[in-house]
Amino acid sequence: MNKLLICGGLLALACGVAQAAPSTYYGVRLSVDTPLDFGVGVQATYDAERYALRAGVDVRSLVGYTLGFGADASVLFPLVGTPNTASRVQAGAGLGLERHNGILTVVRPHLLINGEVRVARSVTAFAEGSLGYTFLLPGEGEGLNLFSPGLRVGLNFR
Repeated sequence: MNKLLICGGLLALACGVAQAAPSTYYGVRLSVDTPLDFGVGVQATYDAERYALRAGVDVRSLVGYTLGFGADASVLFPLVGTPNTASRVQAGAGLGLERHNGILTVVRPHLLINGEVRVARSVTAFAEGSLGYTFLLPGEGEGLNLFSPGLRVGLNFR
């Protein structure tokens, strides 16, 4: 009987840990980081409920004529909701890096707020607003630094 109780207790503990375990999911996104800089990309998110770490890559276009690529990393903290609720709001910070035509490098640290809504059992739609400072690395067009609002929308697949 003791063995049965111990096994039952271990099974209950394992089920509880499995439900609270971090999850990793992937998504697609469209982004605009000033009226001049837009991109299409993919992202991966490691979500531990108390925080989420996200990394993404994009194909970027600056002013509609330069083609480049970008990468970013963000950390998000929940304000309302959890990954298991129908909707949630998160806030955080991130850093983006872009390279255009092999000659222009753009760096963008930013603060962000993210809202997501479950649209299907394993799909959520998200919208994210950010405010950052865009600057060019030294020697690549100094003096064009500016505050830059950003908008990102997309789908996450869990």
